[in-house]
Amino acid sequence: MGYPIRGIIKEGFLFIKNYKTDRWPACNPETGYLNCDGGPTKSVILNMRRNGLSQALWNLSFGKRIEEELYNIVTDPECINNLAADTGLNSLKQKLREQLEKELRSSLIQGY
Repeated sequence: MGYPIRGIIKEGFLFIKNYKTDRWPACNPETGYLNCDGGPTKSVILNMRRNGLSQALWNLSFGKRIEEELYNIVTDPECINNLAADTGLNSLKQKLREQLEKELRSSLIQGY
C-alpha cells in the first residue's frame, strides 16, 4: 500500500502534507522491513537502533511522519529542520496548505 504524501514548493519553502500518519512510510518494522531494499546503510541504522545508539537516524529513515512538515529549502536544502511547529510561520504554512489543496482539487477535476 502506498504512502499518501503530497507537497508543494513555493517562496523558498517546502510544505508537505502526510495524509495517513498511522502508516509506516518506508517499511513496517513488524514485517522486518522487507519492503525496503537491504544494504549497508539500512543495516547500520537498524543495528544502531537495536543497540540503543541512535533513535534519531531510525526516525528519519523509517519512523512514522507527522501530519505536516515545513522546510526552508534555501537554508536547509536537506530538509532536516522541520519548521511546522514554528508559530511565526503559521500564516505561510496556511497559505501553502491552501495552495496545495487547491492544486490537488484542480488536478482531480482535470482528471490527472
